[in-house]
Amino acid sequence: AKDEGRMLAYQEPGKRFYLFPIFQFEGYAVAAWVPAIIDAIGNSFAAIHFLTVERKSLKGESFLKRIQDGVPTEVRESRIAEMLKVARDLAA
Repeated sequence: AKDEGRMLAYQEPGKRFYLFPIFQFEGYAVAAWVPAIIDAIGNSFAAIHFLTVERKSLKGESFLKRIQDGVPTEVRESRIAEMLKVARDLAA
């Protein structure tokens, strides 16, 4: 799944193994938005940084925090769409 861009993974410098962040899972499956982030940003620490950095434009929150806050489904979906748009814009 990592090699096919379906699961987020990163390798720490000097290590031979990959880490798979737990935040990408919803239940027993990888969240539907993860492959789109990987497609836009790449499957590496850059994607994790993109998701977790606190941003002034989000009033000090990260994209990840905004979609994990337990908000209603329609709000969460809107925030995921916003996050994916920003990722694609950065990649362009």
